Amino acid sequence: MKNKKLMPYEFKDGKIIRRKEESAPLTHSRMFIDSLIKEEDEADNAEALENAKANFDRRRARDITARVSTVFIITALVLFLLITFGFKLKNVNVSGITVYSADEITEWVKENASENVLFMGTSELEDKLSLAFPKLKNITLEKDFPNSLTLTAEDDSPAYCITLDSEHYILSETLRVISRTSDETLTEGLISIDVKDIKKAVTGEKIEFFYDYQYDYIKNLLTDITCHDMSDGIISVNADNKFDITINYDGRFTVKIGAGENVKTKLTLAKAYIDGLPDGEKGIIDSTSTEKGSYISLMK
Repeated sequence: MKNKKLMPYEFKDGKIIRRKEESAPLTHSRMFIDSLIKEEDEADNAEALENAKANFDRRRARDITARVSTVFIITALVLFLLITFGFKLKNVNVSGITVYSADEITEWVKENASENVLFMGTSELEDKLSLAFPKLKNITLEKDFPNSLTLTAEDDSPAYCITLDSEHYILSETLRVISRTSDETLTEGLISIDVKDIKKAVTGEKIEFFYDYQYDYIKNLLTDITCHDMSDGIISVNADNKFDITINYDGRFTVKIGAGENVKTKLTLAKAYIDGLPDGEKGIIDSTSTEKGSYISLMK
């Protein structure tokens, strides 16, 4: 019995493997199979190379991501510490104020303002200061980085008073309520105003009327009156009726100026009458017309 000749190839794990011990002569079949084996080896090598490259790219991407994340976290931490502690409010510089102490204002600001100067809203804080310290006007806050504020303001002088429900409201020239009191002696030297349709009077805020036009009308009227030479002797202004405005001058004269127009001219005419009257005279001066006036004496 002849020995069975083994083929120079065998299948292993789904692949064609050449037997090493065989040294059969090259044939077309063998050459074809060799080419297949070579192609499979090359394919395996290419796949292995691709897998290695893909693994390298993934590791490299993970490394880059980790480094970027680390840098981001460190940067965020540094910024957080810088913003939290580097811009923390420490100093408040106060100037231009005499009616309140600098320490009082500084303490209030530190208690009510944001601790961080960088994110502090100065406009909102100015409004709150105006309410908390109603005797101040033209309040301005400026940030002095990294951790200071500069507050400048002016003392707001009382100019007028109104009486509502037995309480006296002391007003500034802008009709802002500086204070309110039941003590009438605190209103001495101020021009008393009688006006209707007041909607709201809150300390630290301008008085509000039911009709928007009334604020400007009353403010402009009082400005014209107080800018005149005879303003020092004016005790009160009654503007309940905007077409029949009257002024009490020196407690001796009632000056009728009618509507609130050409006020300065009407007051000049009334002042001319007063200057020409004897001391101690009392009466009613009608200056409702800018052309001519009239006087009625109330002396007995």
